[in-house]
Amino acid sequence: QTWNRPGTGHKPYSHRSQRVSIRILHIFMTSSPLRLRGSIISALLLLLSSLEPAIANKAPKILIVYHSKTLWTEALARVVHNGIIEADDEHIADVRLRLVSNATCNDAAWADGIVAGSPVYFGSISSELKAYFESFQDCFGWPTVKAVMGPKVGGAFCTGGQQASGRDTTMLDILTAFTSMGMTVTGGPTAFGASAFHADGSKAPNFTDEEVANAKYLGKRVFHLSMALSNK
Repeated sequence: QTWNRPGTGHKPYSHRSQRVSIRILHIFMTSSPLRLRGSIISALLLLLSSLEPAIANKAPKILIVYHSKTLWTEALARVVHNGIIEADDEHIADVRLRLVSNATCNDAAWADGIVAGSPVYFGSISSELKAYFESFQDCFGWPTVKAVMGPKVGGAFCTGGQQASGRDTTMLDILTAFTSMGMTVTGGPTAFGASAFHADGSKAPNFTDEEVANAKYLGKRVFHLSMALSNK
């Protein structure tokens, strides 16, 4: 599913217009009658130049891609998504939320930032998510994949069935994949991203307040870094 919420665009005039107005007033107040014609021309030129709209930073495009069998990782992906949408009232990110089986290389190429999630499988990411990362080399070639992926921001999240199930190593594997492609990576409130614990994957997802806050923080952090880098 794709959420398309465009940003608010640009404001009609910049602070530069206010500064130019002051300069125009100064020109007329300090001009003699003989120089008034030239002053009028100068003032008009300044006024025209000030009418250029102030272009606001564009909102980033962010891909959330995840693998989920028990719906826990999918539910956490949606919390990350909420954090991205809530990150900025003026700039609303264009977010694609993709189950890894539905994600394509075009989704990755389109994005300014990618947040990837996986359940913990033997202390690492699922084979499905790893296969998606490996497909980038087939799609983009080597070393072209670094040129495509390098400018992007990456973040990680996961869910695990034990308190010490390898959640840190799972997120670190995701970040390692991103850094191998030259991406800029970020953690969340924890060192490597956001995670959630569930003792029984058969039950409906039910996160703690801290897990929700951490996942939203990750989404907001990826949003702000992606916007900063994509507008450089």
